[in-house]
Amino acid sequence: MDRRHPPKQKLKGGKLNEGQIKVADSVNARKIDYPIFCFKHLMSGYKLDDCSLEQKAYFISKLVKMAQQTWQTLMTSDHKSGAGFELIPKEQMKVTFPSIITEDVQKIYVMRFNGDNYRILGNRSDEVYHITHIDVNLSAYKH
Repeated sequence: MDRRHPPKQKLKGGKLNEGQIKVADSVNARKIDYPIFCFKHLMSGYKLDDCSLEQKAYFISKLVKMAQQTWQTLMTSDHKSGAGFELIPKEQMKVTFPSIITEDVQKIYVMRFNGDNYRILGNRSDEVYHITHIDVNLSAYKH
């Protein structure tokens, strides 16, 4: 017997033999119901590097709080309290968007942080929140 290549084990009677790996059934896998953050599409002038240390701290604190919520909670909470998203029509925006925001996207997902002082802009794709702008000057859209 060649030890470098152990004999293949076959599935007998629908049961796993020792040494086989059971692959999780994706149909039964738990759906992720909390936001996952993507920073790949941040636009110039609205990146984390454009924020002060204090603004970065507020931003990270907000992301941690958001990650503890479900998408349903984030979408149904009052945005003025800073707990939920506000959907702003794209035509109100004063900024350009990366290619992730396609022409068919009509509204931008906006989240307030540090009270009413700052905004996070982006788009949701399934469970991923693609952050495109960290607006600490409130210049991204008409208020």
